[in-house]
Amino acid sequence: MFQGDPEAVEVIEQRLVQALNRAPVRSWDTINALVNLLTLTLATIECPDCRKAIARQFQKCAPEMLETADAMAATAKEAGFTQGRHLH
Repeated sequence: MFQGDPEAVEVIEQRLVQALNRAPVRSWDTINALVNLLTLTLATIECPDCRKAIARQFQKCAPEMLETADAMAATAKEAGFTQGRHLH
């Protein structure tokens, strides 16, 4: 994936999950908020070439992200957790 500090990533992930768990939200709202946050974060990078490189890397990660999400959803379903509604 991307280079970075794994400990810092874990702290940020935990904060985001805590924030999402405070109030029930729809999946689309969560996805839109994360896209907006990603956009804001990209805007803080001064170099346009670096922004483009990160955006390209994100595109490359999308198939793996979907595979992981599918596997996680299957595991949750097997464990008896209910899935959210369809978004279409």
